[in-house]
Amino acid sequence: MNVLSRQMYWFRRLGLGAKTGLILIGYSLVMLAVIAAVVYRDGTQQANLLTRERLAGLTLAGEQYIREFTEGIRRDVSFLSHSVPLQDMLAALAAGSPGELAAASTHMERLLLAFLASRPAIYQARVINGATGDELVRVQRDLMAGTVQTAPLQNKRHRDYFAAMLAQPPGRLYVSTINLNRENGAVEVPHRPSIRFGQVVGGAGDQPPVMIVFNVGFRHLAFRLAQLYGDSAKLMLFNDKGQVLSHPDPSLEFDFDTSAGQNDGTPGTTFKDLFGLDFATLFAPKEGEVQADRVIRHDGAKVMFHRMRLHPSSDRAIVLGAERERSLYAGALHSVLDHAWTLAVGFLVFGLILFAVMSGFLLRPLYRLVDQIDAYEPGKSLTRPGAGLLGRQDEFGYLARGLRAMSHRIEAQMRAAREARNDMRQVFDAGTDAIVLVSDLGVIEDANRAVERLFGWKRHEILGRRSDILLPPEDAQILDPERLRRLNGDEIGVVDRAFLTRAVTRHGRIVPVTLDIATLGEPQWRRYVINLHDMSEAVALETAREASAAKSRFLANMSHELRTPLNAVTLHAEMIVDAAEDNGDSEMQEDAANIKNAANHLLDLINGILDLARIESGRLELSSEPVALDDLVEEINAFGVTLARKQNNAFEIETSGLPATVTLDRLRLRQCVLNLVSNAAKFTRNGRITMRMERGPADLIIAISDTGIGMTEEEMGRIFGMFEQANTYVHGSHGGSGVGLALTRSIMDLMGGGVHVESRKGEGTTFELRIPLLDAPQQRDQARPSSAQPMAPANDTAPSSMVMVVDGDDQRRAALMKALTSAGHRVVGASSPEDAAERGGAHRPDAVVAVGLDDHGAANNIIRRFENHPALTGVPVMTLEDPKGNDTGNGVLFRNLTCGRERPVSVGAGQDVLNAVQACVSCGSEGAVVVVEDDPNMLHAIARALDRTGLPVIRFDNGSDALAFLRRSTPAMVLLDLALPGTGGFDIVRTMRASARLATVPVTVITGIDLTLAEQAWLREHCDNVLRKGDFELEALTEMLVSSVQATQLTCLISGRNVFETAADPASRLRQTRTPEVVSGE
Repeated sequence: MNVLSRQMYWFRRLGLGAKTGLILIGYSLVMLAVIAAVVYRDGTQQANLLTRERLAGLTLAGEQYIREFTEGIRRDVSFLSHSVPLQDMLAALAAGSPGELAAASTHMERLLLAFLASRPAIYQARVINGATGDELVRVQRDLMAGTVQTAPLQNKRHRDYFAAMLAQPPGRLYVSTINLNRENGAVEVPHRPSIRFGQVVGGAGDQPPVMIVFNVGFRHLAFRLAQLYGDSAKLMLFNDKGQVLSHPDPSLEFDFDTSAGQNDGTPGTTFKDLFGLDFATLFAPKEGEVQADRVIRHDGAKVMFHRMRLHPSSDRAIVLGAERERSLYAGALHSVLDHAWTLAVGFLVFGLILFAVMSGFLLRPLYRLVDQIDAYEPGKSLTRPGAGLLGRQDEFGYLARGLRAMSHRIEAQMRAAREARNDMRQVFDAGTDAIVLVSDLGVIEDANRAVERLFGWKRHEILGRRSDILLPPEDAQILDPERLRRLNGDEIGVVDRAFLTRAVTRHGRIVPVTLDIATLGEPQWRRYVINLHDMSEAVALETAREASAAKSRFLANMSHELRTPLNAVTLHAEMIVDAAEDNGDSEMQEDAANIKNAANHLLDLINGILDLARIESGRLELSSEPVALDDLVEEINAFGVTLARKQNNAFEIETSGLPATVTLDRLRLRQCVLNLVSNAAKFTRNGRITMRMERGPADLIIAISDTGIGMTEEEMGRIFGMFEQANTYVHGSHGGSGVGLALTRSIMDLMGGGVHVESRKGEGTTFELRIPLLDAPQQRDQARPSSAQPMAPANDTAPSSMVMVVDGDDQRRAALMKALTSAGHRVVGASSPEDAAERGGAHRPDAVVAVGLDDHGAANNIIRRFENHPALTGVPVMTLEDPKGNDTGNGVLFRNLTCGRERPVSVGAGQDVLNAVQACVSCGSEGAVVVVEDDPNMLHAIARALDRTGLPVIRFDNGSDALAFLRRSTPAMVLLDLALPGTGGFDIVRTMRASARLATVPVTVITGIDLTLAEQAWLREHCDNVLRKGDFELEALTEMLVSSVQATQLTCLISGRNVFETAADPASRLRQTRTPEVVSGE
């Protein structure tokens, strides 16, 4: 390096003339070298081209000959495959007829003898059974005598070409490589290099295939190729195994007549022996390559090769090679070297003369341009580069004009850059988000005005500070420079997606923001753009939305807790009304009726509020079902007439062009219409209320008009608000909660319709509902509730009964327990009523047998203790005691304290005692109504009402105990709440319907929860009745239950009588009020 620096220093000190001279000398030498290289290159290219063209021409001719030859072979094979003898052979093989096969083979043999006589290139032809490998026909040419004759048949199943041909599809020509023919496993001597052609014929279905195989001697092909190449016969020719077939040195050629080489007769000279390269690797076809052309260097010369395929559909090939002619370029190269010195001196002299002439024209203008460029400063200099040379038409004029234009462009670009920077600054400062430009070291380089507005920092105050000043200390690692470098790597413009985090203002206030990061610049000069969007309003809005949704969810989930106690109040009030009516106490009857009306009003209000809450929270679902309009009109008419009479109003319904049925949510439409009819009746006295129902183009129109007090424009703007009425006076004089109209509008919006109002003060009001109609019922994909999964078959085999024996006599108790165990019962013993109550809670018996308790009070004590235990409610209790006046002592009296049944049994007849116990086990459930309700007031009210009908009632306040009872007993009916502690109501229904024993037991559901459409559909499918708390009256409920029990014809053998004979006729005791309404839309 130091030597080169000293030489360049010496060269720089030379004058321009000396430098030009040296450059010209070097230029001359370089030109000589270039000429020599060009001559050598042209000669080499010409030699390569000539050799390549020669090789390509020979290859083309050879390929054409081989293609024509193989095409002739293919036609011959095709002709033979369609010949009659061969078809007969196929038919004989398929039929399994040796005689027919022999005859067809004889005909085929004659055909092949005649065929081979006219095909000198083919020295052997055979037909082989493709199933066994046996030769069926074999004909060959005697090369010495030149005659065609038959030959002994062999089996060719072991030959490689046999398996290769079977692997090919029928009809495709098989071409083998060039190799030595073998007979019976040994190489033929003299050697016979051969190419095999063949084709598989037949083989469709169960038909065995046959093969036609020709052996073609390569000697024939080589002779024809030598004739074709003429004076080019000294070219090299190799088969696809690399064996030399033809070579300028005859001693290296494939030996046709002797066994020179290896012991098995394989020739000793190969491609690798000649060139030291692996033939298979060199000529392996590359991806997308059709012909494998290769060039290698050998002994200082280039040898070109071309691979020729023997057949287009085969990968069998031969390789043709040729060496480049050296004489084409050697003479030209020697001629250039001989005249090198003369050319060098001529170039030098010419260069010196040219420099002397041109230096005056080149150097002076050039020095002038250089001085102008050095003095030019864009936007400041008065003189631009090129002054004084702009008028010239030579290169210096072009250069001067180009420099002048470049200076103009530079100044224009600088002005545009300044304007763009100002515009970008304005856009940057106008952004509503805080944008900060940070260096790769985390230092703030720039910030927009929003930083001052959002964070309180002046721009000049924040520049130069670390970027993590914008975040609280616990979040500062987000903008750590190392994290930013790891985040973005070497990519440009990568953005860290916006995420919610916290920022801190100059005064320490925490602000929620979304932060995203983008990269600028090259990796070595990386900068980051940090965008912070103030999320304070969005977070506050989301908090308000969550609070609103939580309120709505709270109100919707409170449906059960609110409706259940109100329903209990209603039921108890109704019971008081009935009792007061029976006692003739009109004052108490009026007070109880007022309590009932107030509770119903409050329940209606709660239902409206809960419906609104469900709509707001998106939980109110609409059903889509066919609705008969005539039935709906009749129901509304009955309701409207009753309400209108209360204030001396007339109610009318007008219909026009109504279809028979429409598809919509019947319950919700009825609810909206009754709300409007109720309002019209409330605000109208001594007037008329008219409901008009007609079909529009695509909707159902319902208009309710009245002649009541009317409203002003200002009042009409408030009436659809929650808890709003026209004015305070209206609320005071007419009552109402202000929920109905808000709920009506919400339901109409949910149905896709609308509600409109027209009114005049003192003249009346008209409300119009428009409900879109569906041409066909909507099909909704609704999942069943989680509690209503598909039912698996239940094991209906009831476990053995658990019987508790209470007896103070240990021996007698043990004897009875042993007898019960032998009869298949599970038993537990107790020595006293107190012990029985204590042990009963742990073992939960199905029946209790008290022995030796002459005092009925002791036995009744057991019953009272069991009734106070929820898990033991309804367990039957029986006694075995001495009858009064029994002097024999050989009998006892069986008394069932649960149902009052008694009979004498024989002590000696043990089976009588066991039958009595079994009757006691069954007594507690058959004919009884099971009531499952977790609210004690509701449970008490329903049970008392059922007691008055004479139906035995078994009560449970949780689902687990009720399910345990049902697994051992079969009641007449189940009255069930859904929201239960322990096992839920859905699980109880699913268990009952999966049991063969309980599948037909009627189930009535009374619930206060809001059901989805899927839950309603499932309950309607598996239950007899579904009631909503508050939508039924107690007398109607009891009448419905009595009718249901009577319809199932369930009986309980209590004193041998039907259960309904134990009480007065329920139909005569209950007054018709209204049928409980199935809650289909709740």
